[in-house]
Amino acid sequence: DLPLFWGSHYMFENTATIKLPEGFKVKSLPGQARSFQGAKPFMWYEASFVAKDDIIVFKDRFERNSVYEPTRGYQVYIKTIKESAQLAKKWIVVEKEN
Repeated sequence: DLPLFWGSHYMFENTATIKLPEGFKVKSLPGQARSFQGAKPFMWYEASFVAKDDIIVFKDRFERNSVYEPTRGYQVYIKTIKESAQLAKKWIVVEKEN
């Protein structure tokens, strides 16, 4: 593995809310995504989808709490980025109620 260096710690959180049109309901949502590495992870990502009535809430959070990772950095970085990218390919499926 190659060492990685960043100029600062980093964290972002997103929340997106979707209100379904009248007469539609959620059929399926993607599962939760979570990526942790080791007992004290230097980088992690988690995301969730929650549906209640006609509202879907998506939340995700990415955090990097280290500026230098000498040994396992590259593999953890790639795994975390790939996991968050795969989540974007998942479908939220809704259906029209009778």
